[in-house]
Amino acid sequence: MADTPGFGDPGHSLDVPFDLIPDIARFEPPDIIVFRLVREMTADEAERVFAFLKEAGPRMGGLFSMTDVSVHFARVSVSAALEFNRKFNPRMIRAAAVVGASYRMRTLSETLIRAARLLKLEIASAPVRYFDDHASARAWFDEVRQGPA
Repeated sequence: MADTPGFGDPGHSLDVPFDLIPDIARFEPPDIIVFRLVREMTADEAERVFAFLKEAGPRMGGLFSMTDVSVHFARVSVSAALEFNRKFNPRMIRAAAVVGASYRMRTLSETLIRAARLLKLEIASAPVRYFDDHASARAWFDEVRQGPA
């Protein structure tokens, strides 16, 4: 993780925002990782994100993932998705928000999530919601942080 800007440097804390992958993934304190899929991630970049999630997620009680797909939807290879599922730990992601998904993308995503739940895959344990904007997603994260009323 030493090559990830800001993370892993001596004395670094997770109290300041930093780019995990400059044009794709950004960490925002206290516990949000924001993805903006303007291009496909390389295998090395995907591994960097996974290493960050593996290290920081459990330490922080799970991170919130916000993926903005309003600009572009990058294809994800099936092998990369299967590998992520194999390595997934439910303590890494507390909840996920998808911002700007089209009706078609949302329908496909919901179908895949239902299939993962039927197969009892751990990756399906994190709640996923869809939003039109970042502010609504952040408000939902605040609700989740506070727990059930």
